[in-house]
Amino acid sequence: MDYIDIHSHLNFSDLKKDLSGVLSRMKENRVGTICIGVDNESSKEAVELANENENVWACVGIHPDDSKDEFDEEFFEELVKNLKVVCVGECGLDYFRNQGDDEKARQKKLFKKQIEFALKHDLPLMFHVRPAKSTQDAHLDVLEILESYKKEWGEKLRGNSHFFVSSW
Repeated sequence: MDYIDIHSHLNFSDLKKDLSGVLSRMKENRVGTICIGVDNESSKEAVELANENENVWACVGIHPDDSKDEFDEEFFEELVKNLKVVCVGECGLDYFRNQGDDEKARQKKLFKKQIEFALKHDLPLMFHVRPAKSTQDAHLDVLEILESYKKEWGEKLRGNSHFFVSSW
């Protein structure tokens, strides 16, 4: 393998249409990928794809805005037993469509559960952070949450920001 795409959605319908072709071209070009879950079903599918393909790994979790699934720790405990699960997410905060206080509180609670799950299993996080238009609200909230965990967990708290639209 020469390259790895650390954030793909092979489990989404657009790529599923030609999944065998996509996987074939990946192999031909020596490309691996981490297939990302955004809800219970797509996380399960990501693990299945990883198990079926040598150069595919899985990221399991609940997207902050695209899914209304709750974080079912028992469900994810089963998935994370698989050695091809290499990170937790796609998680974070997404205030772009809905900035109401109830929605923000729901997303923060969901994010914290996934942070704690990742820490428990010593896995990195795959962050999705998208603010409301012309603000930095989601970024500031994520930084505040991460700082609170960083004080206790130090270097064990780690991850990748896949969706970033903030300033320096």
